[in-house]
Formats: sequence, structure tokens, C-alpha cells
Amino acid sequence: NGDITALGGEIQDLGTKIDGLNGNIKDEKDAREADHAKYVVKENNVTRAISAVDRAIDALKASKDQMDGKTNLEALAQVKAEVNFALLQAGQPGENFDYAYHSNDIIAVLEKLRTQFIATQDRMYQEEFEAKSQSDKLVLKLSNQRDFAEKDKVAKEMIEAEKKDTLATAEKDRG
Repeated sequence: NGDITALGGEIQDLGTKIDGLNGNIKDEKDAREADHAKYVVKENNVTRAISAVDRAIDALKASKDQMDGKTNLEALAQVKAEVNFALLQAGQPGENFDYAYHSNDIIAVLEKLRTQFIATQDRMYQEEFEAKSQSDKLVLKLSNQRDFAEKDKVAKEMIEAEKKDTLATAEKDRG
């Protein structure tokens, strides 16, 4: 009878352990899902940024090619004249400033920015891959522990049932 009581306690403890492991598995999966959702948003932002930079580079290259024979000096002179006129009209004090449009420099900056965005995207992908891998390993470990606990619980329940049957038979034979 003491063995049956001890087995009942062990079975109850295993049930509690299994419930706890199931809770831990659910918590890990929920946390992983939330982290992945954040990754998706960030990855979409970086992808859109790369696309925007690509479009800007293409637009600058196209506008540079379509200057219709204007040289950079002619374009600069026109911009400078318009800026000087605007400053005079606005009554801004101070000296006029020189402005030079250097499309090659801007394109180079944008290409460097694109490279940085791609590096960020690659880093984010690698971090996401590693986080998913760690989460999957943890869920597998917890699932294995739960499965072994469930098997142990079933085995102990069978032993408990056999002992109860043996006890009932022995009491019936005495009685």
C-alpha cells in the first residue's frame, strides 16, 4: 500500500513536470514568434531602404545622362544665379554661398549607403538564423524531456495499476 502511495506521488510529480515543460515550450515558441515578427518588420524596412537607394542611384545616373548637353558649369551657374536671386528677394543678410552639384559624389555616397544596408541585412539574417536555431534546439530539448517524462509517467501508472490489482486480488482472496 505504501508503494502505491509513493507511485501516486511520483505520477503526480511527473504530471506537474510535464505541465511545466509544456508551458516552457509554449512560452519559447511564443517568444520566438514575437522575435521573428520584429525581424520581419526590420528586414522589410531594410529591403525597402535598399530599393529606395537603388532607385535614387538609377535616377541620378539617368538625370546625369539627360543633361541635354549642359555641362556641370552651366548647371552650376544656373543654380547659383537662382539661389542669389532668391536670397536677394528674401532679404537674407550675409554672403552668398557657392553650391556645386556633384552627382558622382552623391552617387558614390548612395552606393556606400547601399553597401551598408546590404551588410545590415546580412547581419540581421544571420542573427535571425542563429536565434531560430537556438530556439529550435531549446524546444527540442524541452520536448524530449517532456516525452521522457510522459513515458516514465505511463510506465509508473501501469505499475501502479498492477499493484492496485494485486492488492485488490489479495484482499479479495483473504476476504
